[in-house]
Amino acid sequence: MEVLARQRTTNNEENKSTASYAVAPEVIKSSLAEFKKSGQEKLGQYLLLSHQFFVQRNYTAVLQTTADMQVTEKLSNVDFSYMYLRGLALEKTQQKDKAYTVWQALASKTHTNSMRTQSQIALIINLAENDKLREAFTENSLITFAPIRKPAIIYSANAQVLEYIMQGKHTSTEEKHAALFQLVRKNLQYQQYSEALRIIKLYPLKNYNLSEIYLEDHAQNPSKTPLINDLQQYVDDPKNTLALVNLAGRYETFHLTDMNFGEPKDGQVGNYKAKWAGEFKSPLKIFQQVMQDSTTSEEARAKAISGAINCFRRIGANRCDSQDIPLTQRKIWFATLKKTYGKTTWAQAQKLYW
Repeated sequence: MEVLARQRTTNNEENKSTASYAVAPEVIKSSLAEFKKSGQEKLGQYLLLSHQFFVQRNYTAVLQTTADMQVTEKLSNVDFSYMYLRGLALEKTQQKDKAYTVWQALASKTHTNSMRTQSQIALIINLAENDKLREAFTENSLITFAPIRKPAIIYSANAQVLEYIMQGKHTSTEEKHAALFQLVRKNLQYQQYSEALRIIKLYPLKNYNLSEIYLEDHAQNPSKTPLINDLQQYVDDPKNTLALVNLAGRYETFHLTDMNFGEPKDGQVGNYKAKWAGEFKSPLKIFQQVMQDSTTSEEARAKAISGAINCFRRIGANRCDSQDIPLTQRKIWFATLKKTYGKTTWAQAQKLYW
C-alpha cells in the first residue's frame, strides 16, 4: 500500500517530474522473488504496472500488458486493480468508448462493495464527460450509490438530464428535489427566465419543498413575493427592473451559490461541469446593471444598491462573485442609498455596510 501511495502522489499533470519518494521499479523487481515465494507474484507485477501508469505515464505499456485480461464475476482484488488500471489508461489515451465498456463490465460484475463503488465512480465520470449522463439515472442504472449520484446532479447534469430526473417515476424524492433546485437555480444564473418559469409551472416548488428556499431574496427587508410572480412579471415586461433585481436576489444568498458546494477535483464526480444555455451573470453584475440604468425606477435602483451592499454582508467578503469592491466604494453605495433614496423601504432597512 505504501508503494502505491508513493506512486499515486506523483500523478500530477502539472508536474511531470518523478517524485523522489516514488519507489523505483528496480526496487520492486528485486522483490519479485519474495512476492512469488509468498504466492503473490501477480501483486508484484501489478506494482510494476502501477509504476508505469502513475509515475512513467506509459499508458500504452499498461494497455499492452492488460490486453488479454477480461472482467469476470470472480475477480480478485488484484485482478480488479489490473482492469481498473486498464480503464484509466484507456481514458488517458482518449479511448472513451473502450473505457466505458470496462467500467460498465466492472460495475455490473464485481461482487464487493468497494469494487462496485469504485467502478460506479469511474463509470459516472465517463458518462458525464461523454454527454451520456442520462444513462446514470435510468430505472436500471448501474449507478446505484447515492453519494456519487448527488454531485453528478449538482455539477454535471445539464438541463435535459435534470428534467429527465424530474420526470422519472423511479427517481427518488430526494433526487427530484436536488434536480429541481439546480434547474431553477441555473436558469436564474444564466438568465433563462422563460425557461425557469416553464419549469416552475410544470413542477411547482411547493410540491418539492423548495418554496421557502426561493422565497427570501438578497435584501435585509426582502419582498418575499413568490418567485413565479417575479418571473412572470419580467417575462411579460423585460423592462421591469425591480422584477429583475428580485430574480438576481434569489440566488445571491450564500447557500444558493456555488461556493457552498466547493469544487470537485480531477478524478472526482462532478469535476466535469454541464454546459448551460445563456450567459452567466452574477447577482452583483445584475445589481450594478440596474444601478447604472438611467431609466429604472427609484425603488428598483434602491433595492439594487441594497443588494450590492449585502453581497458583502457580515463577513466583508464578496459572496456574489469574484469582483474586488473596496470598502470605500461600498461606503459610497451606502451613502447614496441613504441620501438619495432614503424614503424607500430598502434604504430604511439598510442599517450597515460591510
